[in-house]
Amino acid sequence: MYKPLSDELIREFQRSLWNEREVDIVWTLNAAVRTEDLDLRNTCLGTKAGRVLDEVLKTNRTFRKVNMCVNGIEVEGARALCRGLKVNETSEDLNIAYNNLGEDGAKIVGEMLKVNEGLLKLDLTCNDIYNKGAMYIAEALKVNKRLIELKLEMNDISSDGAAAIANALRKNETLKKLNFEGNNIEGEGAEAVCESLKVNKTLEELNMNRNEISLYGVWEISKGVRQNKTLTVLDIGSALMVGEGADAFLKALSVNKTIVSLNVIGNGIDAEGATLLSKLLKTNRTLQSLFLSGNRIGVKGATAIAEALRVNKTLKKLHLRQNSFGSEGVIATSEALETNTRLTILDLGSNSTTLESVRALGRALELNTTLAVLYLDRADMKTEEANILLTALGANKGLKELMLEQNSLDEEVVEAVQKLIKTNKTLKLLDLSYNTRDHKMVAELEEIGRTNGYLQIKCSPIIDVCICLLYHSCTDIKGCLLYTSPSPRDSCASRMPSSACKKKKKKK
Repeated sequence: MYKPLSDELIREFQRSLWNEREVDIVWTLNAAVRTEDLDLRNTCLGTKAGRVLDEVLKTNRTFRKVNMCVNGIEVEGARALCRGLKVNETSEDLNIAYNNLGEDGAKIVGEMLKVNEGLLKLDLTCNDIYNKGAMYIAEALKVNKRLIELKLEMNDISSDGAAAIANALRKNETLKKLNFEGNNIEGEGAEAVCESLKVNKTLEELNMNRNEISLYGVWEISKGVRQNKTLTVLDIGSALMVGEGADAFLKALSVNKTIVSLNVIGNGIDAEGATLLSKLLKTNRTLQSLFLSGNRIGVKGATAIAEALRVNKTLKKLHLRQNSFGSEGVIATSEALETNTRLTILDLGSNSTTLESVRALGRALELNTTLAVLYLDRADMKTEEANILLTALGANKGLKELMLEQNSLDEEVVEAVQKLIKTNKTLKLLDLSYNTRDHKMVAELEEIGRTNGYLQIKCSPIIDVCICLLYHSCTDIKGCLLYTSPSPRDSCASRMPSSACKKKKKKK
């Protein structure tokens, strides 16, 4: 049972908060004592609130999830928090991202992990733990028998820290998800991690996106992929995957029988690499999600991928945005959709369309019954093209979501939407955001969305934003977090740029 907090502890907790947030935070804490979720994210707790949370976690037997991200608890707060977690066996999910823990904080967390018998998930994103901090966590992983998910995003971990974690993976028998995104592990770090994959029998998801992995690193990843028998999700976006490196990786993937989701966004894959990937897709029977956005496959590469879609029986999600294949690539993909019966999500955003390509896509949608989500945002689409597409949906019985935001649509699209709701009862979401500055058009679309009963319409107008520096009124602000909203085209649930982190300290 939960032990009530003493008046003294409550007062200390209140003193540690901004005055305008005191009532909200104390209410949240007291209201949460009988729930499973303690959500104190972005509440500016600071370091002094640690003692209160220490006492809460020592006695509470209901909290399953504790979210303390973006609070500036630092080392002092981490020490108090971990004291409570050393004896707490109930909390399973701990998020302490963006708290400036540093190397010393990572050491404290590592010591807690050695004895904690409850935590299943731990998020240490953007805490400046560096290599030394990663080594402390690695030592804990060697003895911890409970943790299944670990996030170490944006901690300026390089090859030495990655090697320490990799060494721990050779002994750890419980960790299933490891996220290294946005560090600097480079080729040597990737090599160390993938060497551990040859012997590790439990890791299922590995994210090494945005780690400056070189061609050498891709070669080493290929070796791990070839031998590993448990990995199901692999994210190696922003790695150099061209020429012989791409060939080696795709050959390894053809041998692998477990990977169901692959992210190679922004890897420099060209038409030749896409052609090799097409050959793989024609025979592969396990891959279900492929994130190929932000490469340079061009028309030739898009045509090759489209050919594979005609025969592939397993791929369900395909992201091809920003690949410079334009109208010809859209036509080739559309023709493949006429016969493909497996694909449910297709992303063609940021690839320019024309009347011809939209007509081809419209014909495909009249025949295809399995595609559920289609992205065509930022496609330079004009109103006439959008109207053709919306008219074609009158015969479609499968599409649930259509994304047309950030194109160039005018008020004529309103009539097409009105006709659509009379002929199509399947579409649930139509996103027309940021297509116009015409507030009358936006209001008309919003009214259709409110009154039709089944189709949700998003239609935010284009807004000219002026950012002003409020220097004199913001003198007490010591830092700023820049947040980028999660993109539906991202392989991850959300992204936070490295600029959101506190300025990096000089490496020791």
